[in-house]
Amino acid sequence: MIVILCKWGFTSAFLWMLALIAWRRVRGIGLIADLIGLLLLKLLFISSTVMLMGLAGHLTADSLAVLAVFGWTGIALFGRQDLRKAAQRLLRMLIVFKTAAARRPLQTGLLLTTFLFLMARMAAHVWFLPPYIHDANTYHLPRVAEWVQSGTLTVPHLPVKRVYWPAGFELIQTWWAVFPHHDAVVEAAGVPFFMMAIAAVFVIGRNLGLQRLTAAWCSFLFAFTPALALNATSSKNDIAVAALYLYLAAIWTKPVSRRLAGRRWLLTFLAVCLGIGIKPTMGFILPGLLWLGFAGFSKTDLRCFRRFKISRWTSALVAAALLVGSYWYARNWIRFGNPFYPTTVRAVAAADGGGGQQGAFSLASAAENWQWLWAKKIYDLGGPCNPDLPSMAGWGWFVFSCGAGCFLWGIFVNQRFRWTALSFLTSLLLLFGWVTPDLWNMRFAQWFPALAALAFSVTVRHQRLLVSARFAMVFLAFAATALNGLSILGNGYARPEEWLAFMQIPVSERALHLGGVVKQKSLDERLPAGELVLFMAEGDDAFYPLYGPGFTRRILYPDDRRDGFAAAMQKYGSRYLYFPDHIQKTSAKQLLADDLTAKRIEPLGRGVYKLVKKHSK
Repeated sequence: MIVILCKWGFTSAFLWMLALIAWRRVRGIGLIADLIGLLLLKLLFISSTVMLMGLAGHLTADSLAVLAVFGWTGIALFGRQDLRKAAQRLLRMLIVFKTAAARRPLQTGLLLTTFLFLMARMAAHVWFLPPYIHDANTYHLPRVAEWVQSGTLTVPHLPVKRVYWPAGFELIQTWWAVFPHHDAVVEAAGVPFFMMAIAAVFVIGRNLGLQRLTAAWCSFLFAFTPALALNATSSKNDIAVAALYLYLAAIWTKPVSRRLAGRRWLLTFLAVCLGIGIKPTMGFILPGLLWLGFAGFSKTDLRCFRRFKISRWTSALVAAALLVGSYWYARNWIRFGNPFYPTTVRAVAAADGGGGQQGAFSLASAAENWQWLWAKKIYDLGGPCNPDLPSMAGWGWFVFSCGAGCFLWGIFVNQRFRWTALSFLTSLLLLFGWVTPDLWNMRFAQWFPALAALAFSVTVRHQRLLVSARFAMVFLAFAATALNGLSILGNGYARPEEWLAFMQIPVSERALHLGGVVKQKSLDERLPAGELVLFMAEGDDAFYPLYGPGFTRRILYPDDRRDGFAAAMQKYGSRYLYFPDHIQKTSAKQLLADDLTAKRIEPLGRGVYKLVKKHSK
């Protein structure tokens, strides 16, 4: 374990130093915005490093550590001066933080306590719960498992075409799994994006004219939004899109000087490419930010291109962003002739479905999604909030008790807020037009509740507001946010007794299985580590748990079953078959029965079957 942590820390430190050197060339937008930019660069370097090593077939902890050795050597020889200057600048920024905190020790302590509560809650969800979201177990995490097992960016052989959708977020998840060769902390991949999102709301608040303290509390009002907080540790990629969208909104809320215009364009390009490589929904909502772009646009944003120089660092950042943003679409285009496979993309059409999404902008979809939002989802009728957000918005108590009432006031009293509101509403309408009307699509709009926090903060700090009204609003906001905090303690699925049961299981054995909890030991006793296992599935089953928490099993879905499972096992070179009890497909059950009757396979229990020795190759 110590060796693993040393490799991980050594490689991570190299990427941090690399990001710090690049950050020196793009900083200047603002104190917090610059820190978010540093985190953006780190995530970009993680993504591009994992992708390049995967394409080269060397995606292993040892190979990454060797790469870090060469990287540190290069920094020592050629980048010491840049690193020193960047570190000095970062240190000066931290001193500014310290000075500001010393002026208001009580408020700083409350903010720090709130942040630590959120981080403790995140840590508990990451450590004590295995991946439990259905989509994550179906096609998100199987990609991570295959990459860690094979050391390449291979596509899992699963009966789910969605494995071909963009996997930019899985690159970052792989970073959290490849070194320990385990999924114990894989859910932590969403936490940096959670921090980026709440920091971006702080920047937007400052750009709207809020004081530092008000903007800080505004960001925490948003941080407790159930949809956002629950998704941060769910292994789903929507938190990343929300964070990048809010970051773009933050850096475009107000104009910048000519010296910084080019840097802002570059940061925008990096964030857009990273988001598009994570999920196409980034492209759906991005045009809405044009309104904010107009508000924060000036002639300098065009004049900067007159003397635009492409340095080596700029070229490297652009290349890395293009790689992580376009690879998935280029691969699908080459392989299937459709960059958006399995979705069939059209300009405008009816909402007729296609690979899980309709692949077209539809006014009918926009109208239906909007109707569902107001008629059902804002009432959270699906039950307790969970990351899937079934039949719910997941916006929590604060949005409707405080933010909604302040929305119109904010529009009247703050011009910049008008542009922000117009951008967010436009993005929401565009999103509704692009996505299929279903029970779960509000998870694509985790960024929208930030508008409520901003509206409340703009209103509560307005000079015309009576002091008594201000105190009443603050008290209501505190109560509503506390209720939100209670709603995110759990995950909407696991009951307290299940948490206690998980805590008693060693982390190396924690896993979920289709209909509930199963101890990996029961499968480990029947399925030797490292062997290829064929499995039968129906629809979008949760395949990921079959890999095991430590990715010790290789699994494969047999496309060719015409001659029975025993013949398929011989063809694919496997001695074991997993055929769970929930399979209802008559033809598959008949093939299994025929093989059992002919004694070509023998049952081992728990849905596991073994090829009879005389039929083995």
